[in-house]
Amino acid sequence: ELNHAGLMLGVEREVGYETGRVCVAPRSKLFVYTDGLHEATSPQDEQYGRTRTRELFVGTAHLPLKEQLAAAVTQVRAFRGNNDFDDDVTVVGIAWDGVAENGGSDRLTAQSRS
Repeated sequence: ELNHAGLMLGVEREVGYETGRVCVAPRSKLFVYTDGLHEATSPQDEQYGRTRTRELFVGTAHLPLKEQLAAAVTQVRAFRGNNDFDDDVTVVGIAWDGVAENGGSDRLTAQSRS
């Protein structure tokens, strides 16, 4: 889990962003999402929250990336009790397959869902 926050991309033209590096193991996935996902509220006005969001991605890790993203949006909609969100919701997933054993090239797959 990466815990970095900053200004959204594309909000202002001349903004500096913090950069960093992280080692990613083969067969890893990275998810980046807008706050509308974890701030989605239930009919009882309870937020979905960061803990549920983390559990959602861990619990669906066995799915292919595209299906995992669809499941995330579907499950948060079900939590809300309807198909509408109060805020924008965008989820981007990146799957890293790593180096092929036969010496082939690395493979990186990216998908998005909103």
